[in-house]
Amino acid sequence: MKMALLLPVAAARSAIVVAALLSCVACRGPKTQPAGSPKAPEPPAAAPEPKAEPEAPAVVATVAGKPISREELEREVERQSLGRNKNPQLRKRMTARVLQGMIDDRLVLEAAAKYSVAASDAEIATDIDDMAKRLGGQDKLDAFLTKQGWNRDQYREQTRISVLRRKLRDQLFPADVSEQEIKDYHANGANTDAMGEKVRIALIEIKVPKAASDQDWKTAEARLAAVRKEIEAGLPFEDAARRESQHASARRGGVMEWASKRRSPKDLFAPAFSLSVGQIHGPFRTASGVHLIKLVEKKNESLGSLDQERESIRTLLTARKRQENQKSLAQRLAAEFSVQTSL
Repeated sequence: MKMALLLPVAAARSAIVVAALLSCVACRGPKTQPAGSPKAPEPPAAAPEPKAEPEAPAVVATVAGKPISREELEREVERQSLGRNKNPQLRKRMTARVLQGMIDDRLVLEAAAKYSVAASDAEIATDIDDMAKRLGGQDKLDAFLTKQGWNRDQYREQTRISVLRRKLRDQLFPADVSEQEIKDYHANGANTDAMGEKVRIALIEIKVPKAASDQDWKTAEARLAAVRKEIEAGLPFEDAARRESQHASARRGGVMEWASKRRSPKDLFAPAFSLSVGQIHGPFRTASGVHLIKLVEKKNESLGSLDQERESIRTLLTARKRQENQKSLAQRLAAEFSVQTSL
């Protein structure tokens, strides 16, 4: 009976203690900063998320609705630059130029399909053989293709496009020369490009790509300076040309065709007109590379009779018209087929 009375009392005491503790905690309230104490530093603000660069479009151009992918473009830029063009501005300009070339090729393919123009295996093979002959043989052609980053199949396709472009040009823009045009040209013979002082040179050329560095140019110049010393020490110029030159004339010992002051590329041939036969000039730069030349022959040529000059004049005027027609073809195809770029 006594134990039964003690249990309720103990429970009551425990309840009183718990209530007192809770009351004490409530009285304290929230913890406050003591007066006069320094304020705790705010946590640093989170850094803003960097803005993601916009993704480059996967398609850089369409020709007649058919895409040219960025991957194709970058692969071709890398091939043409030989992996050496790291300057961003130069690479940007080169990329634009390469893209235009790819667009031009696609336009030719579209036009060939529209106008039923085809390039036969024989025509393609003839052009490839001609290139091999100019370079000095099939092995030289293979070496040239390797340097350009092409294999035979790629080069054959590029040659096919060249044949198609030529046939389209001649079909859409015939280069006919009239008898009156020949007579007019002959009548103005005193000022004709084919007449007057002419030179024949031997050439040693080291090609330098447009995107090359200044060091590449200096290396080519140093190489030809060393070759000139060999020639001056007794090495025949023609042998040096066969060994060193990257020009198509190398297989002929570097000897070029006759050139007049008006018709020849001035940057290459102009120095020859002030040389004596056998004299050497260079190394010097042009847009295509570094050169060493020797004057082989020099002569003055006068215009013959109309009958004597008719065919040579026809050939000259036809070549001029074809050159102009090439530009006309490019303009017509660009207007005829839809081209869109997003570069």
